[in-house]
Amino acid sequence: IPTREVTISQLLVTKFFHDVSTHNARAMLKVECSGGTYIRSLVRDIGRQLGCGATMTFLVRSRSGSFTIADAKTPDEIERDLESCLIPIVEILGCFAEKTVTDDNAIANLSQGKQIARAQNECEQIVFLNSQQNIAALAVPAENPNFYKPEKVFFLNRDE
Repeated sequence: IPTREVTISQLLVTKFFHDVSTHNARAMLKVECSGGTYIRSLVRDIGRQLGCGATMTFLVRSRSGSFTIADAKTPDEIERDLESCLIPIVEILGCFAEKTVTDDNAIANLSQGKQIARAQNECEQIVFLNSQQNIAALAVPAENPNFYKPEKVFFLNRDE
């Protein structure tokens, strides 16, 4: 795995188990980290530093961005009531952007891969919705800082 720079903002040992008869030890860790962090590699590196090796046996992702495990739904809940489990696209994309704008012309241009004008010093990431809020795009500054370019374009309802 190629090395990359990541940020570990918290690393706690929450439980430690030691089997005296086999001299095996296990630890449960709580890690808060930046995107792109390979926890398996982190565990391997910790084991190397301790001089004993280490292997990850399971992983529970308790949060990703603004979404937490408390918000998660079980397969049974989804099967019973899919509609109540769906999160509106504006709420999902809102956590990735500083601003949300409804603009049919901008979304049409972004959906075709075109760049659109950006005001000076406007935010870095912006969500565009059409007037029915069924098509959305996440846009970021283009190479020319006076324009946004589409980062992701979502077509949620092709009938309209």
